[in-house]
Amino acid sequence: MTRAERPTPGAWVALLLGCIAQVARTEFSTDLSAFLPRSPSAGDELLVEQLRDGAVSRLVLLGVEGDSAERRAQISSRLAASLRASGRFASVANGDEAGLDKDRDVLWRYRYLLSPGVKPERFSAAGLRESLEELLAQLASPAGALLQRVAAADPGGELIRLAEQLAPQARPKLHAGVWFSADGSRAVLLAQTLAAASDIDSQKSALELVHAAFDQAAAGSEARLLATGPGVFSVASRSRVRGDALLLSLLATALISAMLLALYRSLRVLGLGLLPVASGALAGVAVVSLAFGDVHGITLAFGVTLIGEAVDYAIYLFTQNAPGAPPGSTFERLWPTLRLGMLTSICGFSAMLFSDFTGLARSA
Repeated sequence: MTRAERPTPGAWVALLLGCIAQVARTEFSTDLSAFLPRSPSAGDELLVEQLRDGAVSRLVLLGVEGDSAERRAQISSRLAASLRASGRFASVANGDEAGLDKDRDVLWRYRYLLSPGVKPERFSAAGLRESLEELLAQLASPAGALLQRVAAADPGGELIRLAEQLAPQARPKLHAGVWFSADGSRAVLLAQTLAAASDIDSQKSALELVHAAFDQAAAGSEARLLATGPGVFSVASRSRVRGDALLLSLLATALISAMLLALYRSLRVLGLGLLPVASGALAGVAVVSLAFGDVHGITLAFGVTLIGEAVDYAIYLFTQNAPGAPPGSTFERLWPTLRLGMLTSICGFSAMLFSDFTGLARSA
């Protein structure tokens, strides 16, 4: 490389500042759907959709344990009421009647659309007569007192059919009007967030709200809160991926720095050797961010493994430089070899760009 071909320090500084600006607004994700095929089948698309925004993916299972059963039931009721009032959850169920009001309203509003008994012949003269006779028989049964409230507006008994169809085969244990685990050791709640499962920031905010509401509901109690579900796993995995990526980066940098410092015995030379590594890391994160919109945590972890290779180029220059010789002449002599090593690395890792998995393409 001739002197005219070398990039000027000003251009390098400008590029570095641009990379820093891009990295500063980069979003880091832990969405494992990035490691699904780019052209998924219909089944894969359904799976990804359910993982990101499905009803089950937004469920959070909560358990209240410790203290007495009566105290756990009280905490469950208070916690459920607080979460419903927050407006951050599509539904909160713990077995009490308050949690069923919204479901009953939906079933009542759409009973004729949802009921399996609604057929054309049911609205004939004979069909209506049969429905009314069934209703009269039900009103004479022990459940008649409950049916009186809806009989006039629902003479066909569609709501009853829906309730029978949707009734679960197995129900959670009830104590003091709320759900308990089979062994009675903890009160159980089921909450569904409004935020999509892929919106990990909102999932984290919802979980923080849950813990804050529990602390208020369980004030002065020895009860403890347990939480599990896809959202809980997503928040925990993102935090762990970020922590591992940071820890591994720091550990790898520290080990390499200690080794080079023992060899060079000069902080100035060590800094010059690590400067290309830092510049390359910033440039790599910036390019991935521009190309894909965000940077996956696993991409960062994968990049840590390349620190050793990136620092090799500076090592070649410093170790081959003869005492008293200008570094420029040594660089001119080594540049063809360094260029060949750089190109082979680029070709080797660039093969992953053609991977059918977006996560691997990002890591390239």
